[in-house]
Amino acid sequence: MTYAQFLSEKFGVALGLINTADGDKNEFAGSLRSRSHFMNAGMRFSPVVLGTVPVTTLGVTAIFLPTKNIVGTMGFVNSEESAGYNPFDRDKGTTFLTEWQISHTIFGVTGKQTLGFAYGFDRNSLDFGADPRFQLASLVTTGETVRTNADSWVLYYNGHQYIQGDAEGGWGHFLRAGVSDGHPSPVKWNVAFGVGGVGMGSWRPNDNWGIGGYALGASNEPLLNRLGINDETGFEAFYNIAVAPWFHVTADVQHVDSAITGVNIPAIGPLPAVNIPGPKDAWVVGVRTNLNF
Repeated sequence: MTYAQFLSEKFGVALGLINTADGDKNEFAGSLRSRSHFMNAGMRFSPVVLGTVPVTTLGVTAIFLPTKNIVGTMGFVNSEESAGYNPFDRDKGTTFLTEWQISHTIFGVTGKQTLGFAYGFDRNSLDFGADPRFQLASLVTTGETVRTNADSWVLYYNGHQYIQGDAEGGWGHFLRAGVSDGHPSPVKWNVAFGVGGVGMGSWRPNDNWGIGGYALGASNEPLLNRLGINDETGFEAFYNIAVAPWFHVTADVQHVDSAITGVNIPAIGPLPAVNIPGPKDAWVVGVRTNLNF
């Protein structure tokens, strides 16, 4: 439950249990909660936020509307993920969040730019050290213990621009990018780009579609290197068919060049070193249905 109250036409506050999955939203690429856009998370949001920004957590935020084209939020949330837990028991550390959206019109067609920043402090973000099982697994597979920083930061951007038409029927391009300190997020940087649109002429006005590619840069940490986790790239295309206003079917195809190159387990005592090859690239084909009641 979240309570929101505007104190003027240009300023408001909200507090309670906040869901951050609606942030970093892009009109063509979607968001983490999207059900009718891309399926791969690398296309729907910036994975650099992993480890710094929880999905569900208690917090308070301010809402700014300085002009009709600018919307900004700024606030503080607990750094611990509280989904599935009592949120009042998940209060180790604090994360500062801010996100600003600017809408604009270029040559008569609309677009939007979004810029966000988060800084987590006063918490060993993944708390690996609190559970000896993680330390034991790390020692066995890598010969090293897991280390993360008490503070972490992330910066992300996304934008879209219509080339023809608008949200009622048109198409354009999008770009998404992010960078983090890599502690504790396993993703150091990400980028996604492509084209998308709403409608396919007058005969399919309520369909939407997209095609694009993405790349994820792994944090250069000894643990990830020993586990064979490297950079990942991929391609995806989808077409969302509006069978009826309450019934949508989405066809989707992905090609993923896996980030897992293999696991290298060092020699431990009399046990020899072991190299386990990683998976190769893969094609993923799927169909989703969405019923709106």
